Amino acid sequence: MVKNIKQYNYHLTTGFLGTPYLCHVLSKFGHTDVAYKLLLQATYPSWLYR
Repeated sequence: MVKNIKQYNYHLTTGFLGTPYLCHVLSKFGHTDVAYKLLLQATYPSWLYR
């Protein structure tokens, strides 16, 4: 999963149902840095995109 997130330059590629679990799973398995980078991404597609 981490490899896939990095391939997409830390942008969301999940569907509606999988997105809420990303940060929890990444953090649980020791990838908190990736979770934060994904969460704070401001370009499309992301949570902070306007």
